[in-house]
Amino acid sequence: PATQGGGQETTAFVAITQLVHHGITFVPMGYTEPTGTHFNLDTPQGGSAYGAGTLAGPKGERQPSENELTLAKHQGMWFATQTKKLAGK
Repeated sequence: PATQGGGQETTAFVAITQLVHHGITFVPMGYTEPTGTHFNLDTPQGGSAYGAGTLAGPKGERQPSENELTLAKHQGMWFATQTKKLAGK
């Protein structure tokens, strides 16, 4: 059963270690989302400091919540900002 967190950090961490071996530059967003969405415990939600995620439910019936979408949008903006810095722009 899915739990708050549900092993998502472990899944991301294991995947990252494999990708780093192939030269990926990993840009975690940490807890940088300014509205504190990471810390909203009113409803179960996916995502962690490693990246956005969603809890899909045991049959995939659950759609991303507003909090999960907020984290995903923030991760995209964070990644773009860090990429621009690396590119010197």
